[in-house]
Amino acid sequence: MRNTTRKVDKAHVTRRHPRPTAWRRLVSDQTGQELIEYGLLIVTIGLAGALLFPIIESKLSVGYSTNDSAIQRDWSPCDPGAFPC
Repeated sequence: MRNTTRKVDKAHVTRRHPRPTAWRRLVSDQTGQELIEYGLLIVTIGLAGALLFPIIESKLSVGYSTNDSAIQRDWSPCDPGAFPC
């Protein structure tokens, strides 16, 4: 004689299917997870850019101003009548 024991869950015996609560459905549902992650990544990059822009702007301004001063100081125009310059 074969011993046939099988595990029977309570929902099968009572013929009721347990419904997950709203919290469990919310925690286990991952349908919009990638979209939310990309949104958070974009927000993080945007905030970093907004916080670092004043620092970068001042350094670029100083660099271009220094370069412009050096070009203006070193440039000497050619004599209009002289060819080639």
